Amino acid sequence: MPLGISRFAALTLFVASGCSAAFGDDPSPRNAGDRASGDWSGLRGDLYRHGLALDVSFKLDALRVAKGGLHQGGRPIGHFDLGAKGDLEKLAGWAGATGFVNYIYDGGGKTNTDYLGSLHGASNIEVPVSTARFYQAWIEQSFSGGDAAVLAGLYPIDSEFQAVESAAMFVQPPYGAAPDVALTRGPSIFNNPAFGVRAKWAAEPGPYAMAAVLDGIPGDPDHPKGTHIRFRAGDGTMHIAEIGYRSPVAPGIPAAATGEFFGKYALGHWRYSAKVNDLVDMNPSGVPELRRSSGWYALAERMLWRWKAGNLAGFIRFGATDGDSTAIDHYYNVGVRVRGLLPGRPEDACGLAHTRGNIGDKFRIRQAAAGIDATAAESATEVTCRIQANNWLAVQPVLQWYRNPGADRAVPDAKVIGVRLVLSL
Repeated sequence: MPLGISRFAALTLFVASGCSAAFGDDPSPRNAGDRASGDWSGLRGDLYRHGLALDVSFKLDALRVAKGGLHQGGRPIGHFDLGAKGDLEKLAGWAGATGFVNYIYDGGGKTNTDYLGSLHGASNIEVPVSTARFYQAWIEQSFSGGDAAVLAGLYPIDSEFQAVESAAMFVQPPYGAAPDVALTRGPSIFNNPAFGVRAKWAAEPGPYAMAAVLDGIPGDPDHPKGTHIRFRAGDGTMHIAEIGYRSPVAPGIPAAATGEFFGKYALGHWRYSAKVNDLVDMNPSGVPELRRSSGWYALAERMLWRWKAGNLAGFIRFGATDGDSTAIDHYYNVGVRVRGLLPGRPEDACGLAHTRGNIGDKFRIRQAAAGIDATAAESATEVTCRIQANNWLAVQPVLQWYRNPGADRAVPDAKVIGVRLVLSL
């Protein structure tokens, strides 16, 4: 039986008090004061100097459908994250190698499934089945002075592909994994990763290119709880590739000196090797035609304005699929994020984002055959502010609006209100 949120929270706090260390975006021990568990008399720094960084964190989403949707209401959703990142050269003499193991537990309510009914979702930590599993477990080997690298293991594509840094603060799911990809037969995204290999080349700042090949169906659909790596006949593979360019914050200032990029621009393509049933088309025998799902995307983000303590950034992302086997045949995200708006509050951030997913003709025909009057699109909007209450606790009020949830004309437009808590332990 999986652990409940309260029991897992107690276990997490116990682990955090004895063995947590910072890794995150910057695993340096100088960030020990930014964690609730502190530095434990120098142990964190000692672990880091020997090549090992540990982390424990917790997110809690308390979201409620206040109007419209399937039903009014909601239940808390929890996400626990335990990770270990190792410099394998320091630990084992393996030059240029890094290892990462990430174990997570996700549980609690099903706000979107039970109350909202959106194709886009309400919380990016809501999962179909409450479970604990290894989310990432990989080794990466770098080459050419660190400009090139190959990674192998359990790897979620949304950790790098389609990524938009200025959209990461939003609670709605479509600002991570794109909504068209998320609705395909089995992408390697949160919280169900697949085994795969990723190759990457990057000049920071400057151009980059990366590509990955992964198992076409993550885990074991017959056993949705726990960690499973199975390569079954019919799984096929998923391929994804992205090329892009990252620019510095200002001419002559390296991105590493400021912690943020001035801009990112990228193009990508994804495709499954195994065929799936077409939503509508049949062959002369009355059997569904088989299609390979595929799509492409483009994204851009840019720092629009910068001042001493903060900045204003904007982003846009667009993607399209073949429309034969997925509900959404094209979509766009657009939004802005402001950080450090108030004097003395450089870590606070507020954002406004909007997503529109256009529903494919074939999906609408299929829904009509089932007696559902499908709309041409579903739209979702979010306004949120992340307030850094102290070094280890962030409080994030959230307000969301949905037009045509589930692309079902019978489901009323919805409003969702709530708050996210983020603890670095």
